[in-house]
Amino acid sequence: VLAAIASKVLMKVFYGARVARPDLLRAITYLSQFLTKWTPECDRRLHRLMCYLKGTLKHKLVGWVGDSTNDIRPHLFSDADFAGCQTTNKSTTGVYLSLEGPNTCFPISTISKKQSCVSYSTPEAELVAGAFALRQVGCPAMTLWQCLAGSVYDTPADNQKLTNAEQLPYCLYFHGDNSAMV
Repeated sequence: VLAAIASKVLMKVFYGARVARPDLLRAITYLSQFLTKWTPECDRRLHRLMCYLKGTLKHKLVGWVGDSTNDIRPHLFSDADFAGCQTTNKSTTGVYLSLEGPNTCFPISTISKKQSCVSYSTPEAELVAGAFALRQVGCPAMTLWQCLAGSVYDTPADNQKLTNAEQLPYCLYFHGDNSAMV
């Protein structure tokens, strides 16, 4: 029933989701892979997505900055599900990059993407997600962070004691929730 307008609806929701609602990205990208072979099950899933969106209209991603540049560090989070796709048994990678400090939490980037391989265990799926996060988001973020914050981290005088934050000015903090992967 909704096949004729499904693409239009999904793209409008995707436009808003990429800016302020990363929780919708996986559902939107999952439905968009069926645009050329739309079924009544896809109608039901799109209806469920729109009902969820209507019920959570006031939810949005926000960030705040209350620290100077030398107190802020980039934090990279990665996660994966195991065999989340019911048709291919492929896992989904989730990545979140933010700048954090004592009074700062500012989101920079989010990614939700189906993995290109089939993993045989949860730690393997998490390892694929972590490698993707570091390669595609972490390394470019560090290059940008060095350019933006480089002048703040000039070499101190020899007699000046450094704090932990000053000792690692270009450190990327990586977070994962699977101890076997970490």
